Amino acid sequence: MTHQLLIVTGQDRPGIVGAVSQLLAKKKINLEDLRMSILEGEFAMMVVVRIPNNKIQAELDRSLAQLKKKWELLIFQCPLGALEALKASQKKLAQGSTWIIRVLGKDKTGIVSAVSQSLAKYHCNITDLQCRILGTGAKSIYTMVLECSIPKKTNLRALKQALTRLAKRISVELQIQHADLIHL
Repeated sequence: MTHQLLIVTGQDRPGIVGAVSQLLAKKKINLEDLRMSILEGEFAMMVVVRIPNNKIQAELDRSLAQLKKKWELLIFQCPLGALEALKASQKKLAQGSTWIIRVLGKDKTGIVSAVSQSLAKYHCNITDLQCRILGTGAKSIYTMVLECSIPKKTNLRALKQALTRLAKRISVELQIQHADLIHL
């Protein structure tokens, strides 16, 4: 059994997620993690799958080639390594706590870079990141939401102060809160 990352991109249109997930289900390939978005009108999906054996892998390769042609997609496959390595990585991430950071402001180059570098200085691992420009022209606003795993040993007060200083320096609003405090 192997784990693989599939990356699927192409011109957005209805049915791509359905076609990919149906192909995987028919092959009895388990979908373990998935992220999908539309980026500037382009479909983009990353999915981690568990492939039971080499026979299924060969069938998957043939089916993906057909899907790629039919839907005019780009599809990349990348092995993820041993399951034990994945479990070790997840265990290490579990040693921290999950925090949500929201950033709002006027769009400008370097916001993602500045925030991610500040988090890296405190050994915070970004586990999910989404950003988008809302609106057009002078009324547009840049939004970014990050989910981070912050190590237990991190000085939260110092991290929050550093992020507050950063927000002021790059002229954005920034909020940070523990994920347990968010009620949907």
